[in-house]
Amino acid sequence: SYPAYGTYDPSAVTSIFFAVFFSICLTDAGYGLILALFAIWGLRKTGWKSDILWIAFWGGIFTIGAGLLTGGIFGDLFRSENPFVNVPFLQNIREFFIWFDPMIEPMIFFRLVLLLGVIHVITGLIIGAVSKIRQGRFADALFDNITWLGIMVSLLAILFASDLSVRMALVNAREPLLSSAVILPAAVTAGAAGALVVLFGGRDQESMFFRFFIGFLKLVVLSGVFSYLGDILSYIRLMALGMVNAGIATAINTIAFMMSDIPVAVYLLTAVVLAAGHTFNMAINILGAFVHTLRLQYVEFYSK
Repeated sequence: SYPAYGTYDPSAVTSIFFAVFFSICLTDAGYGLILALFAIWGLRKTGWKSDILWIAFWGGIFTIGAGLLTGGIFGDLFRSENPFVNVPFLQNIREFFIWFDPMIEPMIFFRLVLLLGVIHVITGLIIGAVSKIRQGRFADALFDNITWLGIMVSLLAILFASDLSVRMALVNAREPLLSSAVILPAAVTAGAAGALVVLFGGRDQESMFFRFFIGFLKLVVLSGVFSYLGDILSYIRLMALGMVNAGIATAINTIAFMMSDIPVAVYLLTAVVLAAGHTFNMAINILGAFVHTLRLQYVEFYSK
């Protein structure tokens, strides 16, 4: 349904995050190109008026970029070492654009999706605060959004100023990103913001006991610290879907070129396995990317 009058319309922000997350789930330039071309064909048939096809088109465009950055062009079909298909032009394109291969350097992928999750959640909190202030709901903005911005930023500062971030491989270095000097002020900020949540999180309750009790639950459980931790960890699904797509695509290529030992029908069998395998992989992962990306908008983002 449409946003209520007087509230924030998240369409513009959602469109950007949706396209980025969708592309990370596919991470294949070949699949993105086919999806974009199919969407254009469908849009021409419908007079350029189909919302779902426009979503597919921009999802395909962003997927082309994500695929080039992760070296995915129909999986590793055009890899430069021991190539399945020896096309120097496509191999050079792959080597020129590739940032990292998720199958070889998964920790870069892991850090990337967690960073995007933090950005997505913080963006939601900021938009929520601004929207409530515009509606005159200053207490809601302060105690439901701004305090949690303080808690999240402070806890992140503490994490990246401690050795825990190194042990958890959240940074690609032997030393924390931030100085240990930020730990004390960050801890004080988080404590003060947490106290505000406990004191005023249950401000609608008449009983003083239940007011503090609900406030404590909101700090810890009900949309609390553990809830935010679960929200951010939920973005790992982007990495999981991206690696599954790449892994299946690589397996399809390997199986297809195992047919080279079969005489006579080698080219036909290889082509059939490649076409059928990549069509299935693309279709099932487009569906998964759409559903899981949409879930991140509704559950992790809109709730903020």
